[in-house]
Amino acid sequence: MTNFIEHIRTVKKINETDVNKFVSIFSYQKLKKNEILINSTQICDKVFYVEKGALRAYYIDENGIEKTRLISLENQFCSNWASFHNLSQNCEIIESLEESIVYYATYYDFYSVVNSSFELHKIYSLILEKFHTYQIKRFEFISNHCLQKRIEKIDIFFPKLKSRITNKVLASFLHTTPEHCSYLKKRISKLTSILFISQQELLELIS
Repeated sequence: MTNFIEHIRTVKKINETDVNKFVSIFSYQKLKKNEILINSTQICDKVFYVEKGALRAYYIDENGIEKTRLISLENQFCSNWASFHNLSQNCEIIESLEESIVYYATYYDFYSVVNSSFELHKIYSLILEKFHTYQIKRFEFISNHCLQKRIEKIDIFFPKLKSRITNKVLASFLHTTPEHCSYLKKRISKLTSILFISQQELLELIS
């Protein structure tokens, strides 16, 4: 839990009593790859902090296609905040993408603590702020770029993500099929290779 405590200390400058109070409500959980934490048939009554590994929140649309809404890596939180905040219906599945170490807090413990002091509520506000910033960035990424550009630019918008997820998960994150995603990745790789060779030939001519 040391990394978790250190992360909370960097989120906001709060005293040690409040830091300890906040982290005390979280429980340790070690996960295998592809382990389900929250199913779409249950209310999302937990919030997860990723100390090691990766979690994702996804849903299955009316055509049976997976759509990944959120991928949380180290030092990030993961939940369906709409369901968590209101204990309302949940349509998402939260699962581990790697062997992971997480800490989780239940709805009642979480809100009893963050509502107990102004300083602790600032942590909650910042968590939500980062969550909304992520969702806006992702919405703009999906809306403003064609699929090929999304694949080309994903390392810029979401560093280190592509190297840690499967093609299937990448496709669901980009809102396409695995087959189309694979085709475009190969096409981009081929075009990059051709461009690289052309640049090399140009340099040889100049020299």
